[in-house]
Amino acid sequence: MINHFKYVSNIQIILKLLIFCLHAYFFKKLDKEIYSFFFFQCFLLKKLLFWINQSFFDSERCLINKKKFKLRSIILLIFVSLISLIWYNLVGIPNKIYKVDYIYLLLIFASSIFIEILFHNYKKLSFNGLSNLRHSMENDIQLLCQNGITFTIFFLKLLTPPYSLVIGYLLGYFLHFFILIIFKNVLKVFCQNYTYQDNSKNWVKEEKCIDININNTSNYHITFFIAKCLILLTNNFSLNNQAVLCIIECFGNLLVEILFEPTLRIGKKFINTSSCNYKRISDDEVESFKNVLKPFILLGLILGLFITPYSYLLTKLIGDDFLKYNQGDKLLIFYFNYLILLSIDCILKYFILSTLKKNENNIYKKYFYLIFGIIVIIYYFAYQYNNNIGLLTVNIFLTLINIILSFKQIYSIEKKFLTPISTFLPSLNGIILLIFGYLTTQLSFIIFAKVDGILNNLTHLSIGGIMFIVIIFQFVQNEFPKYNPIIFFQEKLHCQ
Repeated sequence: MINHFKYVSNIQIILKLLIFCLHAYFFKKLDKEIYSFFFFQCFLLKKLLFWINQSFFDSERCLINKKKFKLRSIILLIFVSLISLIWYNLVGIPNKIYKVDYIYLLLIFASSIFIEILFHNYKKLSFNGLSNLRHSMENDIQLLCQNGITFTIFFLKLLTPPYSLVIGYLLGYFLHFFILIIFKNVLKVFCQNYTYQDNSKNWVKEEKCIDININNTSNYHITFFIAKCLILLTNNFSLNNQAVLCIIECFGNLLVEILFEPTLRIGKKFINTSSCNYKRISDDEVESFKNVLKPFILLGLILGLFITPYSYLLTKLIGDDFLKYNQGDKLLIFYFNYLILLSIDCILKYFILSTLKKNENNIYKKYFYLIFGIIVIIYYFAYQYNNNIGLLTVNIFLTLINIILSFKQIYSIEKKFLTPISTFLPSLNGIILLIFGYLTTQLSFIIFAKVDGILNNLTHLSIGGIMFIVIIFQFVQNEFPKYNPIIFFQEKLHCQ
């Protein structure tokens, strides 16, 4: 079963990579106003409609009762039409799209959202076995189908770019149903005994715990989404800022799947091996928690060290000079550091909820609307002060508060978990090595990266690659001697 989930995880990485490549292609080929209109404005409208629908409609019961399903369909149609009409009147029309075309485009996209919401729970019930594996897998397949059809229509020049985007999105939704059927049958071949294994119940429980964990850490994601809608509806979100934030978030989703999700799964698996009970905690359980948290912090330090001098090359690779002139490299640094902090927050929340069997602090739930309103206002003024960087700065600040509150909860249960604090930090040799690596990569950035030419860029990348390998090897050797490969081979040779 473990190998099967690794296989599914590898498939999802490929899906994310293909989706990002298509996004990068659209980002380079499309006019930035058209790109912002579809990938930012239209997708915000979709998220808004889905969020309101999930908050106020109990659609699973409506699926069982046909009369309720018909009534809900009529109400949903009126609801989508009304929200789309309000959206049309409040959001500014891009200069490259005529008013008549904008109305038709919005109608086509609103109809596709209506169909997607209407059949969302039907799909969830039809592919119940598939959704137990990876909850975001279906969304990735859907996005890939939609972007793939859009790319085909756009590449063959069958329609104008705006109509290619909305019609490709509509047709891709129907295509992904057939892909899901094929994918589900393929998965059955690889895991015929999955549903009959006793461990499957434990896996479902673990997935539910992971879902609670992610939802708890993404409470501020909802406020971030509402804040983006508010800024857009007040016509303060420039089209350039929309395009830059959209492509950076898409690249961030790829980084999450490649770097942070595998690390989180390893950490959660390691935590699950200990049967910790907060009424009686042993030294081994304390040690297991420290062995999980320290790699997260050290990995965050190393990745944060290397993203600063290499964000410039990444932005040039993704969006040529457009991202460079619109603070894309700085935005990538902030977003990457935010993801690092979010992964640490996720593993702390998972440890609290699954291992210590302690519920999250209910202060946020008790004063939800008050905190929600204050955070949205902070987002709004942060954007007025420093555009997209202001938004991500608030994200980083809120995630740090979450981490501090999680540490406080763990400390209140057992002080041994967090003492001494030096167990989570690198040693003196590690700190010196990090400083040396930072200075080396910064010097390489000044000398080679800002000078045009493939040879200079390759030199800059090679210096960073060598430093990255040296730092990783030294950290494994000094910070985690149990996993040192040299000691492992020496012990094997000694035993022989």
